[in-house]
Amino acid sequence: MKYLFLVLVALIGYELAGCSSKQEIVKEALNSVGDRPKWVMVPPAPEGDQLYFVGTSALYGTEKHARRDAKRDAIREMSEYVRVLNKNKFERASVTYGMDSFVIMPTVSERNFEKIMSASTANYLRIEDMYFEREADSAGVPGYKYFMLTGISKTDLETALQSNAKANAEDAQKAMGLASTEAAKAQWKNARDFWKELAEDGFVQ
Repeated sequence: MKYLFLVLVALIGYELAGCSSKQEIVKEALNSVGDRPKWVMVPPAPEGDQLYFVGTSALYGTEKHARRDAKRDAIREMSEYVRVLNKNKFERASVTYGMDSFVIMPTVSERNFEKIMSASTANYLRIEDMYFEREADSAGVPGYKYFMLTGISKTDLETALQSNAKANAEDAQKAMGLASTEAAKAQWKNARDFWKELAEDGFVQ
């Protein structure tokens, strides 16, 4: 499973971060007056080209930190969606090409996953709505719990994943040319073919 996790990081971590043509839409959060919005309990179903993900924060002393945590959680939900959707494809390709996590993404670890995902989706992932509640922790200290409804189009997500897979294939091609042993060359060739196959198959369309 760690292998699949790193595949996903590699896919989403490149292209989305480099796009600046789209701006994040931020709306004011509604206070916890009245009932929770329906989307808090039941995320909206996919609608046409649009996908929706809901993030829920832990309890924080400031709204800023609660919002940030809610967005991280929404990004985790999006990542899980892509992972589950492509699980069989990743596993089949990894067996075919004898891949391991070192070749797939040697510079990425689970520790910086959230940082990469947050930066990479900043210009695509839209904040559709927010809602927060005031609660107290076990010691009676008040805090904020945020819920964030986010959206992203399948087209944008597919474009990013495709671009990343192609970029990774190109990187593997370059590494193959620089490899000093036949074994290393063979491994990087497998990496190149692995990413090319994933790009050709598509991810969310």
